[in-house]
Amino acid sequence: ASLENLANLYDTRSSYAEAEHYYFWSLKIREKISGPEDPVTAETCSKLSWVLRAQGKLELAEEMDKKAKKN
Repeated sequence: ASLENLANLYDTRSSYAEAEHYYFWSLKIREKISGPEDPVTAETCSKLSWVLRAQGKLELAEEMDKKAKKN
């Protein structure tokens, strides 16, 4: 959960690139610890999708949307 909080800080205080970096690593670490079925992973995927969309990375955003819907 502390990784989620750290990523949330980057929503408002840093660039999209930094937010993407923290959401991505939050997602990877949570999957290692809790497995891909963890409900927080879906939330992280959704947030990462929003950040990617804002950067114009639409294909990656779609992948994250699909992953969020699986969980």
